[in-house]
Amino acid sequence: MKAVIFAAVVLVSGIASAFEIQGARLNTEKQAIELDVVYSGGCQKHDFVLNLNTCTRAIPTACVAQVEDVGAPDSCRAIIKETVLIPAQRYLQNVNLHQLVILDEQKNPVLIDFSSVR
Repeated sequence: MKAVIFAAVVLVSGIASAFEIQGARLNTEKQAIELDVVYSGGCQKHDFVLNLNTCTRAIPTACVAQVEDVGAPDSCRAIIKETVLIPAQRYLQNVNLHQLVILDEQKNPVLIDFSSVR
């Protein structure tokens, strides 16, 4: 049985640029957030960063962050699946942070639960 990977493609000035987060987890040994991403491309290096948007003022704290592909525009159309590491030190240092909601390009949410390391 063949696996089919679907990724939406957003065209900006004729350049294909799209990614989707298919999974996420906290790796405490590496002090990193592992993101399973699928994206279109294959000709340029893709670099993913996590931008913190908002946090609740309540304790325990929950935050929302947006993943962004800051790599060079990539017009190739291969579907790439990889696990990327996002440094998590700043999130691990916040002792009140218990949940981080990560959004991909289409605003699909993925939850990271920090309560097990608190």
